Amino acid sequence: MEDDSGKPPYCSRCRNDQLSKKQIIMASEINKIQSQFEELKSIIVSHKNRACQTVNTELITTYWEVGKYVSNRINSEQWGSGVVNQFVGFLKES
Repeated sequence: MEDDSGKPPYCSRCRNDQLSKKQIIMASEINKIQSQFEELKSIIVSHKNRACQTVNTELITTYWEVGKYVSNRINSEQWGSGVVNQFVGFLKES
């Protein structure tokens, strides 16, 4: 039996198969998008970690250089032992 279009009618199984194909395509697209989002997340996390590492490296370098400077001044007797507390006060005022 044909419908008004002249094409044979689809049985319910054919409609279910078509629906399943649409669902498979949609699921595939969702998986593709999720995969792409995971890639983006990975890029963000990677660069965030690199930024943290760079900041930590700079902080360690700063503390090392400050410590070296203060130590050299104290050892050369240009500064007394109270200079560290004076410097802390100076930083708080600045």
